[in-house]
Amino acid sequence: MMSLKYDYLSAEEKEKVHDLEAKVQHAEDDKALKRYTTEITLIYEKARVRQETSHS
Repeated sequence: MMSLKYDYLSAEEKEKVHDLEAKVQHAEDDKALKRYTTEITLIYEKARVRQETSHS
């Protein structure tokens, strides 16, 4: 799954990703699965952009 760990995720973001990964494992349908994985991706992307802009 998307269990890659990034140093630039905040503690809150790491917790949210962990919770969403658990929901992915028990998603009731494809729509829920897509929603959870999209949220995970957005968290990682926001953190990546924040990290990249802080080093500019």
